[in-house]
Amino acid sequence: MTKRKSLYLIACTTDKFKGINQRAKYIYAKSVLFRLSYLYIKKEYKPKTIYVLSAKYGLISENDLISYYDDNLVNKRKIDRKLWAKNVIKQLDKLMKGKRENYKLICFAGDKYVEFLKKEFLIERPLEKLTIGYQIEWLKKKLSPN
Repeated sequence: MTKRKSLYLIACTTDKFKGINQRAKYIYAKSVLFRLSYLYIKKEYKPKTIYVLSAKYGLISENDLISYYDDNLVNKRKIDRKLWAKNVIKQLDKLMKGKRENYKLICFAGDKYVEFLKKEFLIERPLEKLTIGYQIEWLKKKLSPN
């Protein structure tokens, strides 16, 4: 059996820096949870690229240029989240060149961001069972030099 390649995804956040044509990783870095998740993924897994599950743009690379927006999936209707997920699934399939069986998604994202993706892809969520406060605490511990 072939070892699956991992793609690393972080959910977008409500708390964003306001800017125009900035790299995604900088727009979302205003959020402590996003910043810590990003740093942890870089330290622990050392991927070439981290992707963001953006409520506005769908699947984007950490280096894609985006502008501030005021949107997230948490308060969206289920039908809207399903449409969003359909678009993200197409984007992931393109990224994977249609070979889903060769990949797994490592997601640092809440339930609303993965509810329809988990039916289509193998997904691991290292912080799934933790509330946001405990996620931040766990990430801080993992990133501390001690």
